[in-house]
Amino acid sequence: MYDLKWNSDHPGHVVFLIDLSGSMELDNKINYVIDAVQDSIENLLTHCRNDKGLPAERVSVSVYGYNYHIITLWKNYGLSQMASAMLDAEEAGKKIFDPNGDAKPEYQTCMKLAFEEAKKDVEQWIQSQQGKLMYRRLLLSMSPMAIRMKGRSTIKSEYILIRSKLLKN
Repeated sequence: MYDLKWNSDHPGHVVFLIDLSGSMELDNKINYVIDAVQDSIENLLTHCRNDKGLPAERVSVSVYGYNYHIITLWKNYGLSQMASAMLDAEEAGKKIFDPNGDAKPEYQTCMKLAFEEAKKDVEQWIQSQQGKLMYRRLLLSMSPMAIRMKGRSTIKSEYILIRSKLLKN
């Protein structure tokens, strides 16, 4: 069981995989998924606070869209980048990912590409932690998470905890 909470010495990393196949245009599924990702990011922004209640860099987020290829929407965004993107979208009266732009559903889905990209992203994140004091502890209690967002009759999220053991071939 995973008990260690994210903090400055033990940061978290979340990877969202958004299904951008053509079927996501049906019944407005893509908008529901983008809203779910946006709500999740707002939740991270709300809960990543230090003892004084100020925002603390305790998590990074990557967001990839996938259909027949991978679309990088966010790559290792820290708390301040997430907050800035959320404020920009809010001020513009838009969603954080544009279902008519970068996050436009089209073509077929190749989920294998999405999971390979998530694996690569998490491996790079682990590598980025090597210079930090808590690296050894981090490897023993890995916290990256990949979340695949897809549409069916209702929105489903499949949470896959990726530990260092699973990243090795």
